[in-house]
Amino acid sequence: MSPARLSLIVILTGVTCGVAAAWFMEPPVAERSDIEWLSTSRPTASFVLPSTSGEISNARLNGQWTLMGFGYLSCPNACPTMLGEVKNLTDVMTAPIEVIFVSVDPDRDTLAAIAGYLSHFDNNYIGAVGDKETTAALARSLGVQFTAATPGGIIGHSVQYALLGPDGTLAGLLRPGFDPTLTAADLSRRVQDTSHTEAL
Repeated sequence: MSPARLSLIVILTGVTCGVAAAWFMEPPVAERSDIEWLSTSRPTASFVLPSTSGEISNARLNGQWTLMGFGYLSCPNACPTMLGEVKNLTDVMTAPIEVIFVSVDPDRDTLAAIAGYLSHFDNNYIGAVGDKETTAALARSLGVQFTAATPGGIIGHSVQYALLGPDGTLAGLLRPGFDPTLTAADLSRRVQDTSHTEAL
C-alpha cells in the first residue's frame, strides 16, 4: 500500500471516530436562571426601620444573602402571590437566605399586623415598616417604585424582590413567575460559593 493511500485511511478513520464520539457524547446543558443578575452590584440606600425582629439597618444585611420585597397588607393579589412564590423558593433552598418584607403603607400597616400576615407564609420572614421617606429612598436604590394610595386604598408598586449580597449591595432581581427549583439551585450555589470565598 502506498504511503499516500495509508495516510488517507488514517485521516478518514480519525474523522469517523471523532464524529462517532461527538454523536454519543451528551451535549452540554446550559445553566438557566430566572434571577436577573447585575453585571455590577449597586449600593443600597442607608436605612433604619422598625421590624418584627427589632430595629434593622444596613448592618443587618452584612454577611448574609437577603431577599427584600416591598408591598402592603391590603394588596389584593400581587403581594400574596409573590410571597407564595418566595416561600416555594426558600423551602427548597440548600443555603440560608433571609427574607424581608417592607411595607409601603405605613399609615395602615402595623408591625403586629405584618407579623400575623407573614406567619401565613413563614415565621422566619421579617416584616418592616417605617417613615415614607426612608422607605421610598430604600426602594429607589433597589429599583422598586410605588405610588401614593388611591382613594380606594390601592397602591401601585413594583413586585420584584431585590437580591442583596453579603456586602449589602443589590446583586440581582427576582420577578414573579420564576421556577423555584432552578432558582434555588442557582441561588444556593451562589450563596455557597460566597461563603467558601469568605472562609478562605
